Amino acid sequence: MKPLSLFLLAFIALQAVPASSEDEPMSQHIHRYLHEKNVVIVGAAWQKADAVVRATVDPFPEQGIDLEQLGVDPDYASYYLEWRHRFSQKWGLVAAAQTFQSDGDIVAQRDFNFGGVEFPAGIDINTELSVDIYFIDLMYHAYSSDRAEVSIGGGLHAFDTAVDISGKLFIGEGEFAGSGSSGELLAPLPNLRASAFYAFTDRLSTFATLGWLSADVDEWSGSFTYLHARFHYAFTERWGSSLGYQYTDVDVTRDRGRRETAFDMQFRGPTLQLTYLF
Repeated sequence: MKPLSLFLLAFIALQAVPASSEDEPMSQHIHRYLHEKNVVIVGAAWQKADAVVRATVDPFPEQGIDLEQLGVDPDYASYYLEWRHRFSQKWGLVAAAQTFQSDGDIVAQRDFNFGGVEFPAGIDINTELSVDIYFIDLMYHAYSSDRAEVSIGGGLHAFDTAVDISGKLFIGEGEFAGSGSSGELLAPLPNLRASAFYAFTDRLSTFATLGWLSADVDEWSGSFTYLHARFHYAFTERWGSSLGYQYTDVDVTRDRGRRETAFDMQFRGPTLQLTYLF
């Protein structure tokens, strides 16, 4: 699933749901967010990652690898695109995509295995990590007033995680080269989502989102959780900007008999967004 496919799916869902006559007059709302049909958000996050991965193939023993110890920079920037559509004062749709990646080079200080490949100590290691996250949710606005709105809902959530480790070691005139990789796509899975909005004035507001999914299905086990809180300032009727903080926790394992892959990752840090309402 790619971002284009995600937003195409959202557009089809939008056409399938007719507009409701429940809309309230605009004058009842202090902030435009509470009555505008669409909100588009483009953002970036400056995050710190704690990532431990494991890709084990029999007969190698299970071994977790801290990617920071392999030279992967734990501090990086990620980017995302989000679209919110309001069908009525009671129903809405949210679709988004986020991507981040990091890499690094280091000389291995100990032997380790990954993806069925044994890497000896002293080898020059190159490691790449990439994570792409997608979701689409139908939201029910359970509470609303002239200043606030609380929404609950759910939909489909997916993330595509890839770790590639390659290395070279020169011994005299000989050369050892090896590479191991693990690319896993967990999709689509149902998820739960809740959000809350509050307007202090017609310019200043705050918004928070909490999401969770269980990965206990078929060969998978684990969970995925995220929290994003932000303060937003509208500098025109349509345009605004927000500062926030985001935390994401991924703890999933895929067991396929002789082959097992596990990701235990936390991402956290400040965010900056540009918003447009129409």
